[in-house]
Amino acid sequence: MSHTEIQVQVPLVMPTGEVGPRTLTYDPRAQGWTAATTLTALKQALAHDLGIPVARQRLCATSGLALPDHCLFVQEAQHEAYWACRMALTVCGGKGGFGSMLRAQGGKMSSHKTTNFDACRDLAGRRIKSKKMADAILESMSEEEKRKADRRFKVQKKIRKGLEEQPPKRHLFDDPNFFKNTEKMGADVKHSVQAALKSATHAESASSTTSSSSTLAAPADLGRWDALPDLSDAEESATSKSG
Repeated sequence: MSHTEIQVQVPLVMPTGEVGPRTLTYDPRAQGWTAATTLTALKQALAHDLGIPVARQRLCATSGLALPDHCLFVQEAQHEAYWACRMALTVCGGKGGFGSMLRAQGGKMSSHKTTNFDACRDLAGRRIKSKKMADAILESMSEEEKRKADRRFKVQKKIRKGLEEQPPKRHLFDDPNFFKNTEKMGADVKHSVQAALKSATHAESASSTTSSSSTLAAPADLGRWDALPDLSDAEESATSKSG
């Protein structure tokens, strides 16, 4: 087996908070590793040198692919000048479910495909939005005369309509409750007036009867006074008797 170095890139900050080395280099001959040595031996060496338990170590290739514990790394590196890998630390996971949330959100995002391509460019290098705006301006300019003619026609139509003699408006008032209440109020007023006139007639007849009776009784009273003896004669007779 040719002389091959095993290089392991480790985290800059250790779990204890200390700053660790960036790269550790191992010599398979000095470590006693053979072609049948698995990746577990490398993890044990890292645990001895860094104090990181084997269970927390996760070795990956430089491409990011995770390496299994049964990987024969020495056999793979015997034809190379060096063999490199990277160590990552495992952390405590959460309760899970985040992956399913991402998948659901990704499904929603993929279902709503965008239809706005205004920011893209055509083969001439112009933005599609700029081309649409230019086309809209040209179309607006071409239809300007038509819009002016339509405005003039609307103004003339409004003027002719204003000069025409408008027919008188007739309003139909149809409210049964109003008519019913009006008739009831008229009947009540008529009844009240009749009752007032009737009471006034009775009062007038009663007063005329009283005045006529008093007029007829006055002569009787005067005659009664005439039938009585004269007070002056009675006084004179009384004086003569006393004398």
